[in-house]
Amino acid sequence: MKSMSNTKIRVNILDGIFIGTYKETGNMLSFIVHYIAHNPDVKKKVLEEIDSILPR
Repeated sequence: MKSMSNTKIRVNILDGIFIGTYKETGNMLSFIVHYIAHNPDVKKKVLEEIDSILPR
């Protein structure tokens, strides 16, 4: 499998969320969850940002 650049990943996510249909948006959200789950550094950054916005 060929790696995508961060820019390409962002473009694909934005296309799927803002331009796609309901089904395509669901697929893109599944991709986002999969990507975060398989990239611990990304997961850490996401959780840190969530914690900074929504304190426990």
